[in-house]
Amino acid sequence: MYAGHDYRRFQRRKGLFIGAFAVLLVGSSLFAISVGSADISLTDVFYTLVSRFTPATYQVEELSQNIVMELRLPRVLMAIVAGAGLAMAGVLLQALLKNPLAS
Repeated sequence: MYAGHDYRRFQRRKGLFIGAFAVLLVGSSLFAISVGSADISLTDVFYTLVSRFTPATYQVEELSQNIVMELRLPRVLMAIVAGAGLAMAGVLLQALLKNPLAS
């Protein structure tokens, strides 16, 4: 084997890893949006998100649309941003302190 083959294999695995976690992030976000005191199904969440960008496609109840778009979606998006910020802070801290376990 040569180094180019190993690098391509590494890149392919990295792409699959990132793709799998992106799918997991979207799935868990949709689940988090659907769970709450007002029970909204996953299909209603999906239709609400789609109807926001293509208004003539689906008819969604105004109450569930308000709950999803004004309460739950902003919370989920802020949780994603906060998690990404904490991850970046951890990476920067490990790089700054030159932790050999982080490399």
